[in-house]
Amino acid sequence: MSKEKIKKVLNHFPTLYALVKVINNKRNNEFISFVNGYSENPEIIIAHPKKRETYIGKPVCKVIAGTKEDGFFACVRWALDGLYFCDSFGYLPIVKFPNESIYKDISIFADEVNPFEYFFEKTSKEIIYDLDEYPRVEYCNRNIFWAESLNGGISYKVSQDYIDKMSIIMSKYLLFKKDIMDYVNKTNSKLCLNERMLAVHVRGTDYRKNYRNHPIFLEAKDYYNAIDLALDSGKFDKIFLATDDEDILSEFLYNYKDMVVFLENSERKAGAEGVHTSKCVKKTPYYLALDVICDMIALSSCGGIISGMSQVSLVARIYKKSINKTYLYDEVLNKGINKRGAQFETK
Repeated sequence: MSKEKIKKVLNHFPTLYALVKVINNKRNNEFISFVNGYSENPEIIIAHPKKRETYIGKPVCKVIAGTKEDGFFACVRWALDGLYFCDSFGYLPIVKFPNESIYKDISIFADEVNPFEYFFEKTSKEIIYDLDEYPRVEYCNRNIFWAESLNGGISYKVSQDYIDKMSIIMSKYLLFKKDIMDYVNKTNSKLCLNERMLAVHVRGTDYRKNYRNHPIFLEAKDYYNAIDLALDSGKFDKIFLATDDEDILSEFLYNYKDMVVFLENSERKAGAEGVHTSKCVKKTPYYLALDVICDMIALSSCGGIISGMSQVSLVARIYKKSINKTYLYDEVLNKGINKRGAQFETK
């Protein structure tokens, strides 16, 4: 059988055809490197030519930040990763939260509005009407590793280098809208936040279920020793507590009494159901996001921070660095990552 006939047959069996290609190129180091890196090599980029001949600007790259499973600041972290990729390679970034985002709120915004733009300014001044008209780059899962390689891979435990670099990206691209900052400043002004406050972030509710690949749940008592040491340093007079968990709030108020300040009108829940995924909350998705934004900025406004491994406290550290401030005291409590357990998913 001729090579042409063999090729014609193999075209009907793409997996077999791919296997044959690998065998035929087994001594081609460049080919093997490409195949082995297809899933995780962030430098493998899929590009499409422009159709609009008059356009002479940068290639456009659309970043879908997060999934329908992700909380607000998980989406922000994936947005930062995508923006870092675009900034490194010189692409024009467009950031979107997914259409099925848990923060999509058609009770306030029109259905076609990108939920990312409820909260943030556009990441580019270029008005893009039809992506297919522009030279564009596909942002794929493997491209996330361009940023996450700073942490040695995707991890809740991040490096200082990652925080430093993402703070530059945040100050350049991730700008909260004026109405968001007005709301945050008005809400947080009641707390009288200052450098002598110790920020404490405790992630409760659904973290109690110890989902696989999520941090092992830290109880309120797991924080007390670290907090007491920080208070004994003489640097802090008050504790600002950010938590989504009513029971944890009650425990802190019992142990630290009037030393604790918190956002009284934030939505919280008792038990093991996440606020952001619950169907039984008073606030709409937009206002649930505002709650956690207020918490994050309040955390960043304090002089010190103690937290578990969470995206809220991570972004607080990045945000504080982005406004050229640093914590006097910074500790991350870590019991490790759950290797077993149920996989988290929204209902």
